[in-house]
Amino acid sequence: MRTSERGITKHAVRRQATRMKLLDAAFLVFAAQGYPGATVDAIAETAGVSKGAVYFHFPSKEDVFVAVLWERVREEERRLRDVLDGQMLRSPERLLYRLAAFLDFGDQSTAWPALLVEFWSQAARSERVRAAVTAVTQFRRRALFAALGMAADANLIHPAIRLDHCADVLLTFGDGLVAQRGAGQLGSSPESLASVLGSILGIDVRQLPGPPGRP
Repeated sequence: MRTSERGITKHAVRRQATRMKLLDAAFLVFAAQGYPGATVDAIAETAGVSKGAVYFHFPSKEDVFVAVLWERVREEERRLRDVLDGQMLRSPERLLYRLAAFLDFGDQSTAWPALLVEFWSQAARSERVRAAVTAVTQFRRRALFAALGMAADANLIHPAIRLDHCADVLLTFGDGLVAQRGAGQLGSSPESLASVLGSILGIDVRQLPGPPGRP
């Protein structure tokens, strides 16, 4: 690789690192202050960069807002791909826990529920955000439908179940879980959530072990 190419590569890596730092900071700022109260200055300060760096990567505050949503959803979709792994599909328990993590956005953070509600609220006011929320929902539905299809091919899901209908029900169920947690209500344990999903999908798991990797 020539010196100039190495320089371009290093520059691209630094630029991507700065972008991710901005998205992480924006996630916290939007969740804490809401979209109307959040400012580009606050995002820059939280990320430890200049305000100009924010505008270098994103034309507007709304662009940052939409990018935060897409980054979060793509991260969860990458995790869901593990379901398509052959080892995962030989274990109905692992399938259920991975689906549970996907629907509940994989953590017990109080920041995400607040931010999800903020996306819904802003979607009612902004056509751009509404289009993004719609596209994200379709993206998650396709990812979930693909995972359910692979599970069905592996004979893990009851054959009589309509996978498209099931994907819609599961996504609505997952949004309700996140909203419930955002309202301060105690969330479901991974075991109970996986058990409920097993019932919906026709997976008979009498005694569900704990999530993989958890003591």
